[in-house]
Amino acid sequence: KTNNPCHGLTTVTDYYGEKTYNVVAIGSQCWLKENMEITHFPDATLSLVNQSIISPSTGYCYAPISSLHGLRYNYQGYMCDGNENISNDDTTVVQGICPEGFHIPTVAEYTELFTYLVKQGASNFCLGRVLADDSWTSTAWEAATNPNMGYNASGFSAFPAGRVPASGSLNEAVFGTTTNVVFVIDEEEFYVQPETVGNEIGRSIRCVRD
Repeated sequence: KTNNPCHGLTTVTDYYGEKTYNVVAIGSQCWLKENMEITHFPDATLSLVNQSIISPSTGYCYAPISSLHGLRYNYQGYMCDGNENISNDDTTVVQGICPEGFHIPTVAEYTELFTYLVKQGASNFCLGRVLADDSWTSTAWEAATNPNMGYNASGFSAFPAGRVPASGSLNEAVFGTTTNVVFVIDEEEFYVQPETVGNEIGRSIRCVRD
């Protein structure tokens, strides 16, 4: 990794040309700053969009709340893996549904992101605010005292897309990894919380550059 982790890229297109995504350099990492919306596996054998069946062993994605929020994928859907078992390998690079040159983030890569932001001045108590898109505000975050870093200071631009199944609340963003751990940004909490979920849970997917 270099001081220019995006290597001059400002956008990247998925492998079907369905959508072009903006990217952002944060520390030594290059992230998509939008949630994935790809609707097919790389081999085009399965359409993933608008599935209503919640299955732990078949790849699905679930309709977006709005055009800003992207799709929510179950584990097999975003890993492009027909294996019913969730991997606990946090070291293997898996492209999954990500564009060429990008991959599904590991727990360690998300941890690197959060650690970098804390070192830049983002208190653990307001990481949610630092990661959240400017359009997503909360009373709790407004009360956080951190003059150094405001809304979306990271450029990550998290949207509250929620999870599937859910209670209908739009107050959280849930990001998947290569394992059964997701990272949750909740507007009622200051922290970014890790959480263990099952294969069937629909979650947002960001990708990080190889």
